[in-house]
Amino acid sequence: MKNTFLLRPLLLIIMLLFLSDLKAQGKGFQVLFTTENDFLAINNKDENYTGSAKIEVQFPELVKWLPFFKYKKPEESLTIQRIGIGGTAYTPQNLAASEPITNDRPYASLMFLNFGNTSFNLVTGAVLQSEIVIGAVGTSLPGNAQSYIHKHHWFGSTRDVPMGWDNQIGYKGSFIFNYNARIEYPVFSGFNADAKCSWLQLRLRAGAELGNYTANLKGGVKINLLNLNSGIMQDYSPSVPGTFLKKANIIFPVI
Repeated sequence: MKNTFLLRPLLLIIMLLFLSDLKAQGKGFQVLFTTENDFLAINNKDENYTGSAKIEVQFPELVKWLPFFKYKKPEESLTIQRIGIGGTAYTPQNLAASEPITNDRPYASLMFLNFGNTSFNLVTGAVLQSEIVIGAVGTSLPGNAQSYIHKHHWFGSTRDVPMGWDNQIGYKGSFIFNYNARIEYPVFSGFNADAKCSWLQLRLRAGAELGNYTANLKGGVKINLLNLNSGIMQDYSPSVPGTFLKKANIIFPVI
């Protein structure tokens, strides 16, 4: 247990440095790994949101006719294409119960493939992201993975082996299709903005998700307190489908 306690913060530091290095590469080929899981926390309780993971490849635009938002003037923009694969899972608090639980979040999971564009406006600093997500809810892989992790106490988990995955939404697989789009617009470019080390940036976010997995309008604010060795790709926001945004009064560029 002591080794596990030391491993989590070390792993978190390595991942943060690794992702920072990837995002600093600029226009070239990149591989990003995104995860949301409390096993990275120093005081891991392995509760609430169960977890997610996605691996994504980004590369210069190759196919220009795909139905994604982008800025049209090549001298004022940079468009990156991306493709990824991942999964996410949710569980109730009581993992030992095998019967459906009606007063807590249900078992649910998603396995997905996403592909899309990220378009950067080099003049204003705005970023457009749009993507298609194809996948299935209710497959067995997330539940089997969680059961294995709990059974073998990976990452220091001491919670029960989950017994209710047969009750998950869309059990045995249900197809999903989503089209997601978002815009991020700089309000304050920050101090020392023209250098690789900048700080205190303020950006507005807005967007929409439409499909049979999520249908949302979202909005928010992004604050970058400190950026070390950063480049344009830092403004891309990797995420697992089903998280983020709100409608904004901004005219989107034509597809």
